[in-house]
Amino acid sequence: MTAAVAAVVLLVAALAIGVTQLSGDEESSTSRETTATADPAPDPGADTGPMSSAAADELRSRLGDDGWTCYDSLDEPVVVKRCFVVQPGDAENAAPTRGELTLQYEDDAVGALRFRVTGAQGSAGTTALVEQTATSVGDLVLGGEGAALAAVAVAEPDGTSTDVGGVDATGNGAGVDLYVDGWGFPEVGSPPLPGTEDVQAALAADGFVCGTESTVFTCEGRQGDVRLRLSGSAGDAGTPPGAWSVTVGPVEYTSSLDEAMGVAADVLATAGIVDSEGAEFLRANPPDGSAGDFAGHGVSVISSDLGEVYNAIISVDPIR
Repeated sequence: MTAAVAAVVLLVAALAIGVTQLSGDEESSTSRETTATADPAPDPGADTGPMSSAAADELRSRLGDDGWTCYDSLDEPVVVKRCFVVQPGDAENAAPTRGELTLQYEDDAVGALRFRVTGAQGSAGTTALVEQTATSVGDLVLGGEGAALAAVAVAEPDGTSTDVGGVDATGNGAGVDLYVDGWGFPEVGSPPLPGTEDVQAALAADGFVCGTESTVFTCEGRQGDVRLRLSGSAGDAGTPPGAWSVTVGPVEYTSSLDEAMGVAADVLATAGIVDSEGAEFLRANPPDGSAGDFAGHGVSVISSDLGEVYNAIISVDPIR
């Protein structure tokens, strides 16, 4: 198999994995983000009932101890905090196992909590992470209902909700949704990303060629041995894309994934698609399946690396 063919095979494999996954975590520096272990100790006088903010702080601290990284993702119009973890695949299942947990707040309490685990369906690693996470959520946020919530999270979904600790819980086989009574499902919105004209102007000096085909706007270019292709929805005139992605690969197979991720970070920062902290996250070349929240957007990475044959897909998406 030639190097070029191998690269195509790897990219197809990465995309197949990505379809089964949501967002993941990273091993980035805690100096750049609000991590689970950085949460303040709960106020002894604060409400510690089901879905209280104090209970949520305890949960984020527990998740940090278990290897998750948590972010203060959005301040408005709804306060959202998300946590991510990624566990590498093994000889039996190459796909990483990823967990994502979302907390939405209302009046200094948690109105909704959702978590999902994605990876090889039915694998021991996936099931273990679902059970561990549900147990932590149930014990800390629902007042000692860890075993009950774990049973709901792993059960075959039937579309019905179950009362667990006074909160509606709906399982999906790999996670659970929790909603307090009267939760109004307020709209969550990330700040606008740069528009197509802004991105084109920012990258023109670096030789990127941009254009629109149907409703997809793309910019393609090369930085040394690294090939990059940015894409976003063209949308209506003057409407910025809701999300951006960049595909990264080698040109002459003389660069490494570590170098390519640094180049991609610089390009995305130049285009204004990620901020300085998001760029640092990418420069660290986080493991396949990693994700984090920066400047009100989720940044996730799917990658494959066999030395000079590598591919990566970086996505910048709104937080929901």
